[in-house]
Amino acid sequence: MACGTAPAENEVLERFVKAYDKASPAGKRRLIVLVPQQMNLETERRLIEMTGGKGLFGAEVLSFSRMTYRLLSEHGAERLPVLDAHGRVMLVQKAVSDVGGDLSVYQNSCRRAGFATEAARQIADFRENDLTPEQISGALTDSAGSLLEKKLGDLGTIYQRYLELLGEDRTDEEGRKRQAARLAGKSEFFRDAQIFVVGFSTLSAADTEILMALAKRAESVTIGMVTDPDPYALDASVFESVNRYNEQLAGRAFREGVPVSVRELPLPEPDSVTAKVEQGLFAYRQDPQGRAGDAVSVISCEDPWDESRRITQEAAKLIRNGMKAGEIAVLMPDSDLYGPLLARSFDEYGIPYFLDRKQPVIQSGFVESVLSAVDAVRTGWRQEEILSYAKSSFSGLSGEESDILENFVVETGVSRSDWKTDFTSERLKKRIAEDAESITSRAERIRVKLMKPFDALETAGMSCRLRSAQLRDFLERNGSRDRLDQILEGLEQREDYEGAALYRQNWNILLEVLQQIDDSLGDEVTTLQEYADILKNGLATYSIGIIPETSDAVLLTDLTRGKIPSVRVLMTPGMNEGILPSSKQPAGLLSEQELESLSGDLAVLASARPEQEEYQFYSAIARAEEKLLFTEAKAGTNGTEQRPSVYLDRLFAMFELEPPEAVDDSALCLPGAVLPELSVYYADLRKGRPRRPWLDAAAAWLQEHPDTEDGRRFKSVEMGKNFVRTDDSTSGQTVRALYGDDMRVSVSRLEEFAQCPFKHYMDRGLRLTEREPYEVRPADSGTLIHSFFESFLRELGCEKDRERTLSELADPKNPKLSEWIDRIFDREAIKKYEPRFFSTKSSEYAYSKLRRMLTAAARVQVRQLQISGYEPKLFEVRLNEPIGGETEAADTVLQGRIDRIDLRRDGNVAEAAVVDYKSGRTVTAGYSEVAAGLALQLLIYLSAACDLLEQNLDQEEREKIHEIEPAGAFYSYADPGRLSDGEEYKSLRDVRLKGFGETGASAPLKDQVLELGYDKQLDKDQIRTLLSFVRGKAAELTLQMRNGETSIAPSQQSDVPEACRFCSYRSICSFDTSCGEFTPRKIEKYDKKSFFEKFGASDKESLPENPAGDNGEAEREEQRGDGK
Repeated sequence: MACGTAPAENEVLERFVKAYDKASPAGKRRLIVLVPQQMNLETERRLIEMTGGKGLFGAEVLSFSRMTYRLLSEHGAERLPVLDAHGRVMLVQKAVSDVGGDLSVYQNSCRRAGFATEAARQIADFRENDLTPEQISGALTDSAGSLLEKKLGDLGTIYQRYLELLGEDRTDEEGRKRQAARLAGKSEFFRDAQIFVVGFSTLSAADTEILMALAKRAESVTIGMVTDPDPYALDASVFESVNRYNEQLAGRAFREGVPVSVRELPLPEPDSVTAKVEQGLFAYRQDPQGRAGDAVSVISCEDPWDESRRITQEAAKLIRNGMKAGEIAVLMPDSDLYGPLLARSFDEYGIPYFLDRKQPVIQSGFVESVLSAVDAVRTGWRQEEILSYAKSSFSGLSGEESDILENFVVETGVSRSDWKTDFTSERLKKRIAEDAESITSRAERIRVKLMKPFDALETAGMSCRLRSAQLRDFLERNGSRDRLDQILEGLEQREDYEGAALYRQNWNILLEVLQQIDDSLGDEVTTLQEYADILKNGLATYSIGIIPETSDAVLLTDLTRGKIPSVRVLMTPGMNEGILPSSKQPAGLLSEQELESLSGDLAVLASARPEQEEYQFYSAIARAEEKLLFTEAKAGTNGTEQRPSVYLDRLFAMFELEPPEAVDDSALCLPGAVLPELSVYYADLRKGRPRRPWLDAAAAWLQEHPDTEDGRRFKSVEMGKNFVRTDDSTSGQTVRALYGDDMRVSVSRLEEFAQCPFKHYMDRGLRLTEREPYEVRPADSGTLIHSFFESFLRELGCEKDRERTLSELADPKNPKLSEWIDRIFDREAIKKYEPRFFSTKSSEYAYSKLRRMLTAAARVQVRQLQISGYEPKLFEVRLNEPIGGETEAADTVLQGRIDRIDLRRDGNVAEAAVVDYKSGRTVTAGYSEVAAGLALQLLIYLSAACDLLEQNLDQEEREKIHEIEPAGAFYSYADPGRLSDGEEYKSLRDVRLKGFGETGASAPLKDQVLELGYDKQLDKDQIRTLLSFVRGKAAELTLQMRNGETSIAPSQQSDVPEACRFCSYRSICSFDTSCGEFTPRKIEKYDKKSFFEKFGASDKESLPENPAGDNGEAEREEQRGDGK
């Protein structure tokens, strides 16, 4: 395993230099330096410097991979095609697909993403240690039939199939290395050579075999390992794996009598604070070291973003004081977390940096488009895959065309089979409200353009080679290469060479993967599903590294990358428990505990586990020459509390650490660095916080330089400083244009206006609408519930013997209710919503669930009608009458639809009750909501119910009734969440009607049918007062609406304004309570007593104050000012 070249390893390189000087004439005796592949150039440069610039005649710096190639080439053995690590994953995926049904433990998990990669890694370990499938499958553990034995059995099965697919006409990297090890003992190239091995902490089993074979041919082999050989050293655990490997290697060299010298390179003496940290941080006991001064700092931050900003500020200060950016490095324990945060922060502060992180090829836009196209065919044109491809830059569609296509597909519910047929079919036209002919014709033209290249792809079983050829043909037909060239040209014109390099490599890697599939699985017949899995797994193994554009940049690197050069300052965020040290379990099909438990031939696998994180951390901080900075976050990105790392406990035990000096604000005044700070500063000023002179000075400088890039960016930031709310009203002319002269308002619209005038303006004035998918929505279920109960109760009303029918329907053993429901429910669903209720599996499930719910709810309705004595009289009755009163809004027509009006006779006096069906969450309709105008619907409907009954009763009934009085307004909930067993409610009490009710005449309803509580039980006078109030409130809200009120003033009861919770316009209004100009409308709290004390003196006094009255415009202006 490789690690960077530490200063202590200079001893081995110095031995090389001495040997080089003695090798005269040059080239008489060959000198070889073996290093990790990424260190080739750096080592060559250092050796040239150490030899005084003489060059390296007769000497070579090689990686093990290059050395293997040399050995095979020397003997003419480099003939078999070699399957690299990427090809192995694809071959393993095919093996898994073939034997997946025979597996025991992994039968289900073998289908998940990433399994083939982990299995390939495990097979590489088997191959490297020369283990056979029989040895794996037949391994015995401590307990026969254990989970571990079953896992090994599955892995042996996969391994055996992998070798069968590999065959005799090709090999893999491990086979290639074993072949090289067999040939090394005959090599003339390495005869009498001096070999020096530098930069590794351990070597793989295959590399060790090659090295031991070469040692029999070479003059000497010198291996340098940085370690502390003292087994009783305080930090001995850090070097445990290194020391174990050294002992094994030295023992084998002794037994075989080969000239291998393992040099245990001593650690430098801790003559500096950073060296003391290096050696003491990993010890089991820390000895006090006194004051650390500026050499070691620990900063406690609020969260990871705060950590990133503090690190950036420290870097800015160092650079301002003369340090080069390239002399600073940031070590990230989790690059996925800290990489984007640090990159954003360094960008904002204008500090050059290089993010040393590989980008997975499978995440690139080009590769995603290719996989989406394959998946679209594989899934039979599933909407998600085909639209994902359509919206990519490589589909051949413009952005406008893909948007048009997506809207059409979503709104018409295009099915999988529709993609291969004409979009202008009558079935799809019927699903479009307006201009169906034009819309379908345009969508059809786009469909034809999109689908034409897909003729190249087929789903039938065929060989992998033919499938790869089809995919190449598809890419040719859809013009992917041409579009890729256009993107590359645009990136290069914008001087985004990094982005251009990524796209260029993406194309080459895709072609390489297709070639690997041809080479390794060319004649294998696969389904498209199997081929897609092989292709994805192959692409998933590739990542693209970026070369830094400049050497003078702060290095942001991952803990596991192992590429940190010597730097003056090293900063490490994430010093928290679970992050560093990490709590993540290493990836693999066998856990470390399972590997440790192996014995016999398989015991070698335990020593092949990855290098410990602790050693990686040690190797990294050993690079810091002057200063170490650590940060920890009190909370994670999700706000959860975090504990400091154990490494911080050790630091505080070693040193007397003082809090670092606060970053000088002037250090932030680099070009671009002050802008994010100014945004926060202006928000603070609006909250009344004190001024900060240095930021005022920075803003003044940016104002004086408006032509610079930072000056132009400052203009948008400055808008926050000068933000002023404008008049939140619309002119009368605009109001008439938006709403019309003859104003009609629904009760629900008034409630929406009361929630937030701005939202009402966007919905009802500008008439903005969201795209509605062709699927069953909550509103559709609600409408079906209304239609069902209307039909159900109408049929009940037509029964001659109503009481007898009610008894039959209420009897659970009587099939009559089920017969009614089957007939009515299917009729209503098919009549109004077919085929929407049957367009998808989820829609069908919603249909069946709604059917079960209404069966239970209908039985409840029957029982309620039996007990209450009420009879449903009117259904889906339209409200269409003036508000009335003496205000300017008196002529405004109130509209609505009342679900049901019931009537109960008591002699010649009758009581009216309105019922509104609800299928969703419980509606809050208390006195506070009524007073604020948020819950007017039920009560306004009740205020009109008596007149509507008188107008619609037949002549005989009207003669029997002298007076109709309002008695109650209730919500009836048909909610599947209230069902106990999917069919019946627990009891009638669980679904009692909720609302406002009159206590006297409604008494028979109270116990079993109504859930009023004391607060909602009213006498006749209180009901009249309440009904009079809501009429007046409706007039008040209507006048505000007509006067052009559009303020951003959401109603608020709790911390978050209720109107904002699910509002689609939150990103538009940017409501911010921290700004003094934004003020929510606080809902005043009322209970029954306080409500009627304020509004119940008389009918006249109960009306809200006239918002316009005789004072006219002056009072209207006052209302605009306070947001009412």
